[in-house]
Amino acid sequence: MSLDTITASVSVELGEYARLPRVLVGVSLGALLALGVASRTPGAASTCVLVAQSPAGLARLHPGPVSDGAIRALLASGGAVDERALADADVVGELVRRVRADFSIVGEGDLPAARERCRADVSYVCGDADPLVPVGELAKWHGFTEGAVNGSVVRGGHFAAFDPDNSGPVAAAFSVAVRGAMVKSGREK
Repeated sequence: MSLDTITASVSVELGEYARLPRVLVGVSLGALLALGVASRTPGAASTCVLVAQSPAGLARLHPGPVSDGAIRALLASGGAVDERALADADVVGELVRRVRADFSIVGEGDLPAARERCRADVSYVCGDADPLVPVGELAKWHGFTEGAVNGSVVRGGHFAAFDPDNSGPVAAAFSVAVRGAMVKSGREK
């Protein structure tokens, strides 16, 4: 599957809701896909919520071989993946398969580039100890949008947004994004 295919599919789905405020949400590679859809489809969303991703992720991702061990290490270091799940070979096998599928999209070279600026606002949520998302890179989201950028850094690793201890800051980030979409649509002042 390519970003063009995903964009076309999302555009069709969003067309049914053209008069409503829309927020695209993506986690990890999904955040890059959400940004790509917003960049390639003007009006697709007034806000993107990008979880566990930074602009540095665009430069770091490449189609080169990634071992199953490296993917397992990411899952283990990311946080919020239950230790019992990580001990189950079938669960880990399925997670590795899904991460590989994400990487295949990267291999197609379809991810958004800095030249593909979108008009949507960007809200981000990232873990302070995420091995893939350097906190110092987060301000660079300004280079990917003509809209406003705001975000939250919470305690934890790559999957910190799913940690119940972070539910307050994560909910606040989503609230800001939805409120911004409502204001932009004229539904709220």
